[in-house]
This record gives sequence, C-alpha cells and structure tokens, in this order.
Amino acid sequence: MTLSAAAAPVATPANDQATERLRSLLDADFLTDLGWIEERLLWRPRRNDPLVGFEICAITGCQTVIGHRKQLCAFCTRTWQASGRPLDDFTSGHRRNRKEWNETICAVTGCERPTKSAPTKLCTAHLWHHQRGGTGLDEFLTRTDLAPYPHPGLCRVRLCDWRRYAGDGFCRPHSKQAKKLQNTDPGIDLEDWIRTAPARRNGRQVDLRGLPPRVVAEILFGLQYRYRAGSITEMHRLRPLCNQARAQKVGTLEDLVTLTKRIESLRSTIVKATRVVLSDPETERHKDVWNLAVFGQGNRTLDFTGITQPWLREVAKYWVSEDMPRRRGDAIGGIMQTYIASLTRLSESLRLHRPEDHGNIPALLDRTDAVTFLNRLAYLTSAGTITQNMRIIDCRNVKRVLNDLRNRGRRLPGDTFTALPTEFTFLAEDIPKHDGGDEPGRSVPERVLAQLCSALPLLEERSGSSIRVAIELLIDTGRRPDEICRLPFDCLGNGGGDKSVLIYHDYKNNRPGRRLPIADATAEVIRSQQRTVRRRFPDTPLDELALLPGPKRNPHGTRRLTDATLSWAHRAWVDALPPLLADGDIEFDKSAAVPYAYRHSYAQRHSDAGVPPDVLRDLMGHKTMRTTQIYYRISGQRMRQAVEKVAAHQFDRNGQRTWQHTQAALDDEHARLQIGQVSVPFGVCLEPSNVKAGGHACPFRFRCLGCGHFRTDASYLPELKDYLHTLLRDRERVLAAGELDPWARVEAAPSEAEITKLRQLIHRVEASMDELTSEERQQIEQATAALRQTRQGVDLGMPIIPSFVDQTRNGVGS
Repeated sequence: MTLSAAAAPVATPANDQATERLRSLLDADFLTDLGWIEERLLWRPRRNDPLVGFEICAITGCQTVIGHRKQLCAFCTRTWQASGRPLDDFTSGHRRNRKEWNETICAVTGCERPTKSAPTKLCTAHLWHHQRGGTGLDEFLTRTDLAPYPHPGLCRVRLCDWRRYAGDGFCRPHSKQAKKLQNTDPGIDLEDWIRTAPARRNGRQVDLRGLPPRVVAEILFGLQYRYRAGSITEMHRLRPLCNQARAQKVGTLEDLVTLTKRIESLRSTIVKATRVVLSDPETERHKDVWNLAVFGQGNRTLDFTGITQPWLREVAKYWVSEDMPRRRGDAIGGIMQTYIASLTRLSESLRLHRPEDHGNIPALLDRTDAVTFLNRLAYLTSAGTITQNMRIIDCRNVKRVLNDLRNRGRRLPGDTFTALPTEFTFLAEDIPKHDGGDEPGRSVPERVLAQLCSALPLLEERSGSSIRVAIELLIDTGRRPDEICRLPFDCLGNGGGDKSVLIYHDYKNNRPGRRLPIADATAEVIRSQQRTVRRRFPDTPLDELALLPGPKRNPHGTRRLTDATLSWAHRAWVDALPPLLADGDIEFDKSAAVPYAYRHSYAQRHSDAGVPPDVLRDLMGHKTMRTTQIYYRISGQRMRQAVEKVAAHQFDRNGQRTWQHTQAALDDEHARLQIGQVSVPFGVCLEPSNVKAGGHACPFRFRCLGCGHFRTDASYLPELKDYLHTLLRDRERVLAAGELDPWARVEAAPSEAEITKLRQLIHRVEASMDELTSEERQQIEQATAALRQTRQGVDLGMPIIPSFVDQTRNGVGS
C-alpha cells in the first residue's frame, strides 16, 4: 500500500514527476506505524521506538522532550554542571518548575477567548471584571450577568492553530516573538514571517505543514529509508530542518542551506537517498559529480569538476563508466577517484603549460605535452606535494586510460578521442620503477605483531568485542577487511573430522562460499563471538544476525561492522599504544600498521614456513601466481642472514669446510658469491662455463661429487639423501637385470666410489650439525627453510645426461 498524493491537503502538481515518484515509493502502513498522520501532515513517533523515539528529562517537574540516548535536557545539564553534585544525587534531589505553554480557554461559560495565563483561568476582559469585583474566582464564575466573548479568530501566523490574544492578531507566544523580532530588526518583513513561521513548538511532534509537496515527499522517503537502514532520526534534528526549509522557501532539500552540522548530516542523508531513486546511470553519467549509489557502488561520489578541459572530462567520464562495472568489492569508488585524480593532474599540466589554448584543443597535443606532464610529476614529487608512489600511480593511470580508449576506437561518443593525435602518448619506460627495498611487502614484523596481539584487550575495552574479534580474525586468517566485516553469523563449517573452516565471500572477485582451513583457536574465537552476539540480540533471527554487529544505529544486530569504522577504531588503538619496537629495538612506524597489512603478514608467515607458492595462492584466494608473488618473497636482509648462517657449514666434495669467515664478508663478497655460482641438484657449482649457462653446460657431465667446483651445505641434505636413495635403487635394479651383458651392467650401474663418496659427504654435513647447540641448530634450520623456499623449479634428481647422438651433434666426444 502506498500513500496517495491526493490525500495531502496541498495537491501535488501533475507535472512534478519527482514528487509522484517519491510518493509511489512510500509505504503508508509502515509510515503510519512510525506515527505519521497524513491528513494533518504531522509526525508523532512512539516514545519507546529505538530509532525514532524520545525520552523525557529525568528531573522532576521538567517535561522537556529529549533524545532517547540522553538523560537530561540542555537546561538541566547546565544546572547540574554548575552545581558540582554527582549526577545520581542531582537527578534524585533536584526539582524544576517548568512553565508549560499550553493554550487554555477562559473559564466563563460560553467565553471562547484564551486566558491571560493558565493560573488565572480567565481571559483579559473577564480578569479585569474579576479583579474589581472583590470576590473569589468560584463566586465570580457563578455570576449570571457575565457576557461571554466570541471566538477571536486564529493567530495570524499561517501554521498556528492557537487563538488570537492581543490586538495585533497574534496568539500570546507569537505576539511576544513578533515584538522581539521587530525590536531586533525594525525593517523585518513581518508578512513574510507570518507566512513561514512555524507553529508553536510541540516537542512530541514534527509539523510538515507549509512545506512544498516535493519537500514533504523527500522527508517522508528519507524517514522511511533511514528507519529501514537502522539509522536513528531524532525529532529535535528533523524539526529545525523543516523550519529552515519553510523559512528559505526551497522547492527541494537539495537547495536548502543548513546552519548546523547536525542538521546538514540529516539533510545530506535524505538528499542522497532521494537522488538514487530519482536518477539512473545514464542520467547520472552526464553530471560532473556522480552519486555512485545510482551505479550500485556504495554511498560516495565521484567528482570530475577538477578536470577543466571539456574533452578530457568527457574522456574521464566515458572511461570510468566503461571500467567500473568490471570491478568487484567495496573500494571501487576510491579506485575510480584515484584515476580521476591522475587525470586532474594531467588537466592542470595542460592548463599551465599551454597558455595559448590551455589544453582545450586535443588536436594540438603531441609527445611534448606528455613529457611536460611527466616532468611536472617529478617536480611535484621533489616539492613534497605528491609521493613517489603517487607519481608512479599517476603515470600508470593516465597511460592506461589513453591506451584503453585508443583500443576501443570510435566507441567514444562524439568521436572526441579520434581528434587526439597518436603522438600524445605515454610509453612503458615513462613509468618510474618501484623501489622494492628489502622488506617483504607491507607485512607487520613478527615482533611488532606480537606486541599488537598482547594489546588486544585494550582494543576491546576501547571499541567493543566486534572490533577486537575482527582484528583477531584479520591476523589469523589473512582475509581482506571487507570479507571479515561482512561475515554472516553462521560462518563456521566442518572441514573434515574435528577441524573447522571459515566460510566467507570473496567480494573482490565475486566468489561466494569460499572455504579457508582455520586453527581450533580461531574457530573458538568465532564461537565465543557468536554466543556474545546471541545474548545481546536474542530476538533477531539467526539468518539476519551479523557476526560482527556495528556499534551504532544497530538495535537489532543486523547492521554489519563497516570497513571505515574498523579502520578508525584500529588507528585510534594503535596510536594510543606505547612505541612498537621491531628487531634491533628500532621503533616501528605506526602508520604502517593498517588492517590490510595483516593480510600481508599472514602471507609472509606462511611463506617463511616454507608453504609452496601454489598452496599459498589457494590460501590467499588469488586467481594467478602473479598476484601471489607480491606477497611471496624473502627480503634481501633475511636472505643474507640465512646465507651467513648456512655458509659457515658449507663443504666441498671431500667434506672440507670452504668458507670460514662469512660473518666478516663484505657486501661485494656476497654479491660476487651470488653471481659466481649456480644451483645444481644438491649444491652449487662454481665452474665458470656452467655458471654462464645457468647450470646446463657442465663440461664434466655433471660428475659433481668428483668435481672441485662443487659446494654443498645443510640446506641440501634432503636432496643429497634423495640422490643416495636413487643411486642405491638404480644399482639394485641394474644388478637384478639378467638381460644385460657384464660390460653393460658395469657401465649402467652407479659406481661404488660415487655411493661411498656421497655417504661420506652426508655423514660429514650431519656431523657438523650435531656439533651445534640446540639454539644454533634451530637457527640453522630456520635459515635452511628460508633458503629452500627460494629454490623453485629445480629438479631434485640428476640432470639428464645427453645421449651419444646429442653429444656428437654438439661437438662433445664420448
């Protein structure tokens, strides 16, 4: 059921399609339940409603209406603060004699004039006779010679329904208000004030009379939208919004200029909600400021007004409208605004460096203008206006937009882009390179992460259980913040046996029902949160409950925690902590501790544990290995530390240590070592020709155990043992083959000397490990894991020895 425009006292204009559209979306039964009285255009909400209700000041004798989240009105709050008394003592012992402004009618039978004041019970004329009669009020009222006075008419203020009190034609409250306004501003337009002044304030209702039909429809739709979204709408904010709309005579709330931040917040919410239902993507894309809710992309805007060249602005709009539907996730608006910011800087460059046309004629642009833009970015970076990372992003974004549009040919409306010369282009080499550094991505160091975990109770104390559990799950699971914030109540599944899995939605790639194995401790964190949420919201159906309810505007627990709320609470918590110390007692930059960094930490943790890249790709939910490689890397510093630990236990083919003084080696010695050796199946090779060929051109047919260029260490023990087992299996298989001649059996079987040599080498490496303390052995094992992690694509068996034909063809004798 919907409200009919004909039901309103003021008829809705037939040509006002916006009003008709909004009216058609109103639910009459729903609004009636909220206290809307359509025939009188009044809103009287229920007192106990959690979203639109109200309270009465707790002070005895004070009947002031206040928000349901408060305890005292503003007047009583000031009185309490001035008293210096405890709040409980003040509320129980203080009393306020508040004068009520309710209209009362003269007590003389038949008289319809208002009283001078409520205690007198008589109008002004009858009070004059009573004061001169010398009798009591009861005796005065029994007199039969009293003439009743007729109805004086209503107050001149259009919306007021009180009776006239004075000769000026106003009721008593409006008479005082009018005199005050005239004393303050003698030139005031009193007739205009009469048309727009609100009726006498009633704290228990909001009066929408006198507002244009479009504004009434907007307010009702906004009220309906906010209630269903779980937002609180208070009368003391909506009432002044209506009063200001009447005073400014606006036809829509979009044109209203509000005076306070609280009212502006309410107005902007209503305006955004109405814009969505009154617009469509095709209409919105022609504007210079887009409301992304029209495109189904969240509650933010895209602003193209910084791009001054009309052709470039149209290019930006066209590209964004084409690219935006292909993306997933909650950060689309921010990503698109980044592209717009890059094009805005291009617009500034063209405007500044082309004084003759300011870049408004695209046909005149060439490569010089592109180079000028690149130089301007370099200048802005050196001046500190933008960061080096932003400079790289701007180059990439502008290059991508221009290339995409060129690839689309004439699909751009109006052929704007066809007028752009091909010389105006950006090359791949124009994009500055990232300085990757030694640190692994944006992960939080383990020592810092331990300090953050120990401070989680403080986070719960500051922000509640939902925030703490969200951060714990981010650390434990490595999911994206939006994936954790939007977890459903029933997000635990059975992964086989007694193990649990986390069931979540990959919003970025639009893949629902993803399953992630989690530890028992993580599962218990979720179960504990489920119990907490259920106790807090016992009446809400489970399929509507959020695992992590938002802390505000959430009376039923259906609103989920948002990324913005989580980020804000996390930042405030981290900033409140003592300095965070990384390895070497170096203070960690707190600005790098953001919720998304825990995803990098999760990946680095598994990477350090030796998880293969393809397994890590599945754990992270990536589609390609290229994305996983961003997370899966070992820092140069950690690699050096690992080399230094393991190299002290490096041996040649005879089991002799080869590098005793690695700890004192210089950086260039480390570099020389890296470029002067190459990996072979169970060690490294220093033979120059083999190094040059990447380990595929051994002049000695890969006889590593008998070669002076061969080195190995503890990190190759698994490969050494595997090769020994291979030789033993091959020997047994050859000896058991009855179809071989004796000379062929000798040639095919591994030599006893090689097997003996290999056994001795394995024994020597293991013996060197046995000489270490348990702590030193653990350090070597960690360094070994780090080194083995970087060895990818190496066959654990011996390289294939070329056949006789291949050797002859390549000029190698048998």
